[in-house]
Amino acid sequence: MLAFQLSGSAIPSTLIWDDARAASLDEAGLLLYRSHLLGSDLRITNYGGGNTSAKITQTDPLTGEPVSVLWVKGSGGDLGSMPRAGFAALYLERLLGLERRYRGLAHEDDMVDLLPQCAIGTGGVAPSIDTPLHAYLPFEHVDHVHPDSLIAIAAATMAFGAPLLAGWVAAFDRRKLLTASLVGYAIGHALCAAMPSYAALLPIRAVTMLGAAVFTPQAAAAVGFMASPEHRGRAITFIFLGWSMASVLGLPLSAWLGDTFGWRFAFVAVATIALIAAGWVFAVMPDGVRPAALSMAAWKRAFSSPLLMAIVGVTFLTGAGQFTLFSYFTPYFRDVLHASTVQSSLLLVWFGVFGLIGNLVLTRFIDRAGTHVAGTAMVCLIAVTFVAWPFVGGVIAAAVALVPWAFGCFSGQSAQQARLSAVAPALAPALMALNTSAIYLGQAAGGSSGGWLIAHQGYASLSMVGLVWLVVAIAVSVWATRAAMRPSR
Repeated sequence: MLAFQLSGSAIPSTLIWDDARAASLDEAGLLLYRSHLLGSDLRITNYGGGNTSAKITQTDPLTGEPVSVLWVKGSGGDLGSMPRAGFAALYLERLLGLERRYRGLAHEDDMVDLLPQCAIGTGGVAPSIDTPLHAYLPFEHVDHVHPDSLIAIAAATMAFGAPLLAGWVAAFDRRKLLTASLVGYAIGHALCAAMPSYAALLPIRAVTMLGAAVFTPQAAAAVGFMASPEHRGRAITFIFLGWSMASVLGLPLSAWLGDTFGWRFAFVAVATIALIAAGWVFAVMPDGVRPAALSMAAWKRAFSSPLLMAIVGVTFLTGAGQFTLFSYFTPYFRDVLHASTVQSSLLLVWFGVFGLIGNLVLTRFIDRAGTHVAGTAMVCLIAVTFVAWPFVGGVIAAAVALVPWAFGCFSGQSAQQARLSAVAPALAPALMALNTSAIYLGQAAGGSSGGWLIAHQGYASLSMVGLVWLVVAIAVSVWATRAAMRPSR
């Protein structure tokens, strides 16, 4: 047996090349087999990212003669879960002939429309926009993967940019600040779409995300400042419905746009939506919303408060617990639950729908229940799923078990923001920024711990380790609730 190596550690048995199994496969089957191996480890490529191909000699259905055919992953497919029918098969000679139709970089995306004309047979999937790369490289087998570099740089910018910028923008009028951050976000994505290479795209992407690092926490802080104390929790959780909707609708939509029309189109679409949002914010946001500027004394007060840091810690711990398992949903569904591609997709949609429902319910009841009780309850709901997860043995059982987690996932983030604003409204701009950092740092910690567990122990311990994170989060949350309710406060 040959094992793929990553960071010095062998990948577990589910990701190890099996010579005996490979010997029983034809050329297309071998391509599918190695595609599943590469796509199964999200440290190597992200969901839906990357591409694999093989140049295979097969019989032409029209002439009966042998012909060279490029098998390449179809548009929108996921390496880790795609079926054999997820590959596009195209005459290699016709693909190579497209070089004569190439009119330069400005018309590169036009070539995508010609790719289906090269298909062999009928009823195949749409070829990926990466097809010419795989055709022109002079190798029989070509694999390329998409590690989450752009995603990682965006998350890092959010995690560290939010608190660093919070003090600098604290005195700005929020109508102008939020509008400007969205305009900058739009301009940045438009520039990203025009970048000629990945190396040029990466720094532009990092700078662009500074707009999000400002907007997300400062929008929540502004709404908390504007709302009356008895309605503050509801106002903040309502704002974070946008986060939920972006997860449920935005992520799959952007992936579809990128696969169907090219990545540049996806960036332009985001830029357009951001500009529309900027105009909307400018039209409805009142002038003169200026939370108190953050002095060094205010920052010191925030960092020196055990209660405030405990609440931020709950956000970190909850994110770490969830992403120990969530980061590896796709390979887990396939390898452990034996779910099909459609079933895996439906489980993710199911999760997103109940996440949105949870946030809607929280928005209605958080002021009545109290932010501390609501925040703790959401973490407990997530923990229910992690307790049940080792006993999940199929797709239907997984769907049922995911409901409490989904219900508490998005709503838990909203509750934490409302909780901080309720405890120290004057420090809300700083606290929202710190909490945003905790969200992304928790996700990174959970994803890393899950990757280590998979590499050394397989999938079995993911939910148990995630549960440990969550139990600690619940304990800290209970302590914070009691501390907030002491008469001395």
